[in-house]
Amino acid sequence: MSTDHTGGYPPQEPPAQMPYPPSPPSPVDQERPASYPSPTYSSPPPGPLPPPLSPNGNGTTPTIPPQSVGGAEPMSAIPYAVAQPQFPVNEPEPTPIPTPGVLSATQLPSVRIGLWGSSRAGKSTYLASLPIAGMQTTDPNGRWIVGGMTPNAVEYLVRGVDRLANHRSFPAIGQINESLTWVFHGPPPTERAGLFRRQPADGVQFALQLQDVPGEFLRTGQLSEDVVEHFANSQGLIYLFDPIGDAEERTRSFDFFFEMLQAVHARVREAGRLVRNRLPHRVAVCVTKFDEPEFFDAAVHAGWVNQQDFGSRLPVVEEKQRAAFFDWVCRGYRGGTATMICDAIQSFFHPTYVRYYATSAIGFRLNSNQVFDYHDYRNTEQVNNVRRIRATPRPLNVLEPLIDLERRISGRKR
Repeated sequence: MSTDHTGGYPPQEPPAQMPYPPSPPSPVDQERPASYPSPTYSSPPPGPLPPPLSPNGNGTTPTIPPQSVGGAEPMSAIPYAVAQPQFPVNEPEPTPIPTPGVLSATQLPSVRIGLWGSSRAGKSTYLASLPIAGMQTTDPNGRWIVGGMTPNAVEYLVRGVDRLANHRSFPAIGQINESLTWVFHGPPPTERAGLFRRQPADGVQFALQLQDVPGEFLRTGQLSEDVVEHFANSQGLIYLFDPIGDAEERTRSFDFFFEMLQAVHARVREAGRLVRNRLPHRVAVCVTKFDEPEFFDAAVHAGWVNQQDFGSRLPVVEEKQRAAFFDWVCRGYRGGTATMICDAIQSFFHPTYVRYYATSAIGFRLNSNQVFDYHDYRNTEQVNNVRRIRATPRPLNVLEPLIDLERRISGRKR
């Protein structure tokens, strides 16, 4: 073969012969029996390289002709040993990139709590105030962080806080009818060890699946099977009791309250989960709108309200008096069908499973020294015939019922 190359290409030296290591065994090779012959691969032929290919007259590049070595079969166009093809193997489902601000519900212990109340009990405002309550908590061990675990939950929190804190307005009534999943990060409860108190190394983290059911939806006379199923399978319930409202509203409130109780009790009974013939749920009964002057002044004059002697000197109902306070609200303040709500709670749930709270989603207005002033505590006002919030919301007993429910459900100590 002539070494005189045309087309202006310089002469090329033949490559040095190099050993070609065998390819690693493939899954097929590993499973091949010993008697099965292994494939062999040819090495590049010795001698100089063939001349470069020149374009054909029609502008196309000629194909590579097969070459024979020593009368053998024509070689492949690629004469080097190549690895055997790899077959697909079973892999776990790949993890996607996490969405900012959204956590995985499978990473944390989860509790399931249903939120219950009449159409004007303040459920939407209660939910929107939870992140604010977490940031303002007075827990000596640290603050609580409330975040969304789904895009819808994140949007709900952001929109609600914006309305309360920035626009000083209340969320729309009954704006959601779905299960929200939020995550709560908080300080560890103080535990007693002998004569000393110690702090666990890790804080408290739990996911909360919360069902917000608009009261108008519950008052249609047709209970949603999904909502009944959610309440029946919940571990805890938050019942928001509205102490203000007209007689007609109170009657409707009891009607759907009792109807829902009957449906949940029947579902739990069918599942064989009743505890001594009563519902197994832990319950937090929150008397809402504690800041409303009409209701607050009545509670003060009835002797139910005390005042803290530290910090902002906030009004409180002492824990040991809360059950009796709720009984007074039902029988002494509201009367009528409200007394049957009190009786129904005591009948369907174990008394030791129920705790009571005086709650306000926006709290009381404080003076310039951030101290409660009985002569000017109203935190709402009318602006162009629209009810608005006067000062920065300071939720009262909004986060505490949820934290207490989680601890009672999980068995965690305070």
